[in-house]
Amino acid sequence: MGVKSRLRDGSLLEGTDNMPLHHRARQLLASAGILAAAVSCAGAAAQFDFSAFHERSRQSGAYLAHGNYLGALRALRDDPARPSSRLTGLAVEWNRQMQVELLAAMGSYEEAQALQRAGEVRNPAPFPPPDEERKVAREVRLEDANDLILRAVRSHQVVMLNEEHWRPEHRAFGTSLIPALRRAGVKYLALEARDQAPLDAATRSGIVKIQTDPYCYEPQRARGAIQVMGNWL
Repeated sequence: MGVKSRLRDGSLLEGTDNMPLHHRARQLLASAGILAAAVSCAGAAAQFDFSAFHERSRQSGAYLAHGNYLGALRALRDDPARPSSRLTGLAVEWNRQMQVELLAAMGSYEEAQALQRAGEVRNPAPFPPPDEERKVAREVRLEDANDLILRAVRSHQVVMLNEEHWRPEHRAFGTSLIPALRRAGVKYLALEARDQAPLDAATRSGIVKIQTDPYCYEPQRARGAIQVMGNWL
């Protein structure tokens, strides 16, 4: 994932390789081609056809660009009337993940979690962690996340926060930190993003739209962008 989005004393700069739904599909397609080649070299007979997945994600992205969340979700789901468009192989899992993220953005948290768990059951971890790693995990001292992060930014030049895209509570937590991060002297904020122009437009107008960045269709992400502009710009 590319990460080169910055906030700096009144300017919002962005340029990365992360993409909205239909553009992300193209990136996944490229990765799939590499994986398919690797599988072929290993002597496996698996075949990968991502054309149906690409078309679904393109249609979903077109709906989402106009705020039609239900249309975007329908475009990703299987259509019994179009059996030729059914997905196979890795495309099934990528399509499932996109549905999970969209369901969470719509507020259908229980359905999103159920679909995520179904994928985890189908694709369990290849092996359990070794005993020594489990021992280390049990010995980790739990700390208040706010205090830990604010202490980290005072003593490190770079602090990274991760998230699971289908969990909006992760972005809500990040957003809640923004005023304190600004007061702590943080000057740069890097995010997964794509185009500069929509961010420039949001900076000038003070209005955040679905198209402002690849994840602003999710309300907590949009709220975070608004919070950023209010504290840095």
